[in-house]
Amino acid sequence: GWVMAPGNNDGFLFGNSSRLLPSLVREWDASAETYVFDGVTIESRSLQKDRFVSYYLASLILQDAVWSGPLARGLGPDFEASLSGWRDRVAGSGAGDGPSFAAYWVALEALQEQIYDLEPAAGRELHEVDLSAELVGSARPHLRRIAWQIDKRYGWRSFLVQEVDITAPSPDESNRTSILVLDSAQYYAQPSIEAGAVTGVASAVTKGRLKTQMAGLHGNVLELQAEAAGGFARAMEREGRRWMLATHHPYRDIAWKSKRRFDRLREAGGIPVTLSAHSHVGEILWNRDEDREGEWLEINVGSILDAPVEFRDLQLVRAGDRIAVRVERHGMEERLRDQ
Repeated sequence: GWVMAPGNNDGFLFGNSSRLLPSLVREWDASAETYVFDGVTIESRSLQKDRFVSYYLASLILQDAVWSGPLARGLGPDFEASLSGWRDRVAGSGAGDGPSFAAYWVALEALQEQIYDLEPAAGRELHEVDLSAELVGSARPHLRRIAWQIDKRYGWRSFLVQEVDITAPSPDESNRTSILVLDSAQYYAQPSIEAGAVTGVASAVTKGRLKTQMAGLHGNVLELQAEAAGGFARAMEREGRRWMLATHHPYRDIAWKSKRRFDRLREAGGIPVTLSAHSHVGEILWNRDEDREGEWLEINVGSILDAPVEFRDLQLVRAGDRIAVRVERHGMEERLRDQ
């Protein structure tokens, strides 16, 4: 199984203003590619952040992962039935690579539509599923908790926050460790393509405070997401668990107000290392904030699309009362040449 930290290309790829301009959405849908694969018509459409959330959740359930069943059960009987139907189809596909992409796409589309139409519990603004009780002792990294909001009116406020357990199998429960994955591609107002401004507001008026409304450049974590993440943090504290933070945007590109929320969660986690991406450079950053200097390291992962293509692996090891962090960079050009 796999999980991801949502980024600015996930729901904002088609400009920054299409959500409030139906004509642009129609134009995108009309020009997007439609093709037939194994007898199934696959029709592309514009992907806004609210829909990204429903597609991502559907993909989490349809993976062959330890969390797939518990997550489906957490959403309700209809979702568990959808997963069971998909697994029956996978099992009945016989030898080879399993069902075709077309079959997967049909299942994904139907499941994300169910998720998109799901209403939060009475009195709640968001959905939350806790998988920790069902996944105790899992021998591989896995999703433990997830919370999300799908805002159908203001799609850019939609978000996902996740806790991912990365503890290696060990009888020593004091080493339990997680990654708290925040969604830094969340915006209060409709993102703008003009540097330093919210849509329709002059840059001079904002005094730089609202420059973070550029979906392609800056990251944000709004209050409701921070509250959900704080709930995860309190649960992990009760369990004696440590955690590190991961966001798509580097700390330097996160909004000034969101940095305060980020810092609170980072400090509580007890691991002075964070993960990020976005820049397509890949580097180790030594961070400081307004009050402290040289406080923690940030591991920034390069791109898997733009050269130089790379990925990194991460290992945390207890070394007495300290934590050793081992990160290895894998350049795909060198790796392919070696093989």
